[in-house]
Amino acid sequence: MNGILEFIKEVCEDLCISIPDSIVTDDKKFNQGTQLATLAYENEKSILYLKTKYEYGDVDMAFAIAHELRHKYQIDTHVFDFDNYKTSDKLSIREYNLQSEEIDANAYAYIVLLDFFKLKVDFKLLLKDDVVADTIMKRVDVIVENEYEYE
Repeated sequence: MNGILEFIKEVCEDLCISIPDSIVTDDKKFNQGTQLATLAYENEKSILYLKTKYEYGDVDMAFAIAHELRHKYQIDTHVFDFDNYKTSDKLSIREYNLQSEEIDANAYAYIVLLDFFKLKVDFKLLLKDDVVADTIMKRVDVIVENEYEYE
């Protein structure tokens, strides 16, 4: 867990946000799917939930953490209006993934994996949706150009 905590600190520092108020490992919070992390707000406190038992590697967890911390950044900085945001159970997979908040979080997580691990996510293969994949990669370009500094 120490490596994960250090990673969380580094991503929060990169985003210029505070570390979540709580980091909780609680597998009951997750369904049987591939979700490895989720960000929640309870009583105005941010909670990053992390799945402890998963069959995927640490890189997948790093992607999930960076994605969720980008959501914290979005909320903290009011980059997006979450009033119209819908959870994945309310939309089709494509509609969910095309929400601005999800495009941005996926793009940022892509950049983090490239920067930290020198790995690229193939969204076309992963999502099996060229429209969503292309939209994410366009957002990657915007973030790199306007706000991300490689070390």
